[in-house]
Amino acid sequence: MKNTLRVAGLLIPPSIYIFSEKFRNAMTVCESSPVPTPACIPWNDNWDGLQHIKTSDINSNSDVTPMKRTIILVRHGQYVMAKGDKNRVLTELGKKQAQETGSRLSILFEKDTLPPLDTIIYSTMQRATETYNIISSQLKLTLPPTENRRQACDLIREGAVCRPEPNTWHSPTDKDFEEDGERVEKAFQKYFQRSTSTDIVKQGDTSDNANPNPNANPNANANANVDKIKNKGSANSTLFVCHGNVIRYFTMRALQLPPEAWLRTSVANASITIINIHPNGRVSLQCMGETGHLSPELISFN
Repeated sequence: MKNTLRVAGLLIPPSIYIFSEKFRNAMTVCESSPVPTPACIPWNDNWDGLQHIKTSDINSNSDVTPMKRTIILVRHGQYVMAKGDKNRVLTELGKKQAQETGSRLSILFEKDTLPPLDTIIYSTMQRATETYNIISSQLKLTLPPTENRRQACDLIREGAVCRPEPNTWHSPTDKDFEEDGERVEKAFQKYFQRSTSTDIVKQGDTSDNANPNPNANPNANANANVDKIKNKGSANSTLFVCHGNVIRYFTMRALQLPPEAWLRTSVANASITIINIHPNGRVSLQCMGETGHLSPELISFN
């Protein structure tokens, strides 16, 4: 056959080309497109430095089955576009959005569609704190009487999380990207990690020790982790009420996708994103920017 390449006894059509092995990542190229598609990047099982944790190592007598962790990320409601954070309060639409999202989450918890809610963590920015207050009042449940079950967190404030690719966001400075990106990456490494049959807590403040570079070796902190055991047998959900950029960055990082791709996605006000972290370290995205609980007139993006 003319214009074909025989490889291992197979005739390769002209629409596909095989590059030399000198390229570390083999790529295929469609004849109709000049852009190469890189080969799949292998999943890093030790992304959180906890791959070495085994249920049998923790308690050989435990018959508790390791459970997945569920991370729920809710974006704040629509807010007034004003100068200064304290003036950026929720609009009436934003308040209604938060009420509907709180109602939706309450149903999901009541029906056991989501694991029991263990902790709510919310951004200290005005619009996120207001959204948290409304959602919290809608939830028909009581958190366990343990300290820090409701936490205000500066790390998950909105910001220039990562310079996007393609770079279509030109207003932040290099300093903005550096400072905000380091802060949000610290939040990711503090809150995103697998669970075993017990909750594994990194001794000390992980927000101070986390590696801010998403491209760095994710095992760098593993040797520094001294694991402390508490709440044996727990399986739970953690609810975050925060911001669009933060949610999109967290999603890219959790799925081991290029964090620079965060701006290629969007999440509406009061939308729900759910990420499951399985005991073996695998991560799955259950939904992103879900707005099915909102009627069309309640959907907005600012």
